[in-house]
Amino acid sequence: MTQQLVILVGNDQWRVLHMKARQCELRVFSASDDGQQLLLDWLRQHTAATVYFLTDIADEHYHVEVLPHVGRTATKQLLTRRLAAWPFAQGLHAVHKVGTLKGLRKEDRYLFSAIHSVPLRDCLQAMQKQALRVQGVYTQALCLPCLHAHLHPAEPQCCYVYYANQQLRIRYLYQSRLLFSRLITLAPDDSIHARILNEIAQTRLYLISQHWLQETQSLKLFWLNEDATASDLAAEQLPAGIKLACLTYADVHRHFGWRAVPQGLNTMDWAAVQVMLSTRQLPNFAPPAVLINKHIAHAKRKITTAGGLMLGLFIMISWISQQCMESVQLTLHQGKQNLRHWQGAKPDWQFSYVELRRIQSLSQAVQGLGSSTSLPDHALAVLQSSISGLNIWQVKEIEWRYGPAQEPFSLAGSDWIQTVTITFSQKENTDSSNVRQEWQSLLEKLRQHPDIVELTEVNAAPASGNAARQGDTQGSSMPVVQTLKIKLRSWVRVAA
Repeated sequence: MTQQLVILVGNDQWRVLHMKARQCELRVFSASDDGQQLLLDWLRQHTAATVYFLTDIADEHYHVEVLPHVGRTATKQLLTRRLAAWPFAQGLHAVHKVGTLKGLRKEDRYLFSAIHSVPLRDCLQAMQKQALRVQGVYTQALCLPCLHAHLHPAEPQCCYVYYANQQLRIRYLYQSRLLFSRLITLAPDDSIHARILNEIAQTRLYLISQHWLQETQSLKLFWLNEDATASDLAAEQLPAGIKLACLTYADVHRHFGWRAVPQGLNTMDWAAVQVMLSTRQLPNFAPPAVLINKHIAHAKRKITTAGGLMLGLFIMISWISQQCMESVQLTLHQGKQNLRHWQGAKPDWQFSYVELRRIQSLSQAVQGLGSSTSLPDHALAVLQSSISGLNIWQVKEIEWRYGPAQEPFSLAGSDWIQTVTITFSQKENTDSSNVRQEWQSLLEKLRQHPDIVELTEVNAAPASGNAARQGDTQGSSMPVVQTLKIKLRSWVRVAA
């Protein structure tokens, strides 16, 4: 976890609050030169810690300037000229806007703040030489408005007065903005209450002179102390127009619910530390040379975030890779087991070469028969184009055969033919003079068809040579029933 070092700068001593995890350790160093050297030596041992300075000294100066409302660039130039003319702007200083006035013209109210502390300036210069960077330099007075916004947000203007360690602090807030702050060291032999009442009266007169308070206007005064009550302070004569309200340190601590105040700090110190660590909009008095570069700090945060994301991504990829590797190994193991099981259960097939050849031939024959189931359609298509248009003769019977061209039958044969036997008969009551002419015309059509390779008349008288091939049917009479045997062109069976 990041370590935080809060250095509370006082008039006579510097207290260092070392915050690590939820533990706080307080160290005290003298404001002398020897104490500053011891502090620097101790800071070199904690170079990784974030260092803050929180001042509460008498050499803090606050001055309010009312400037005309202009553009951003002109405002920056105007503030630069005002700071150059302000005598306390030579050391640690800051400027911030505290409000807007709307009268005849719009004006802005700015608070010029400065810390005139030689030991603090020397310490920052020594830290710069030793490459020790700080987060910021802040004042307890400018932390008070943040507390007031939570304690009494309804009060438009008020004074906070508290006394501790012989030091009296008076701070005036207007609309939750600090406009005036004083720290007064009281001598031990002074009449404390009388001096406090005198300083309160002087403060009211100063506020009236600055036109922040009207003479007839009342002012709410919050008295903060460890033991004093409102009756103790009211026993003395308060100035006219002052409304007193008592607020103890315990009330402040109980309202915010902080953890126990570390030993060596009072409640207001601890409250200022909490506000400084939780609020990023407080005016920073540190010179730019001693500040931690915001770009470097931002880059460090981005690098840390990116490193964490990359580490998480690598862890996730490693886990996924491990799961995939285990899944692959399990699959390979199961595959090997299945292979061994199959090899153990594999039957011992023993076939002779003759049996394999016979099975192969039978398989080819079965495939050929399966492929030939579409051949009758082809044969009918061939005959339909030739026997259509008959008036005297009609088809009585058709027989289709398909088998090997060689005889006797052999499974090894590859040429198969189709044989179609058609039986024709004459229709009744037909003219006998046209019977022979139509029959001859049918024979001519069949002979000229390209897919018919052989035509034989089964009932015709036997003839020799070319006469039988031509189907000569000349005779004295024509049979009533005629049978033709047709062989179609050879078809080559394709073996798979």
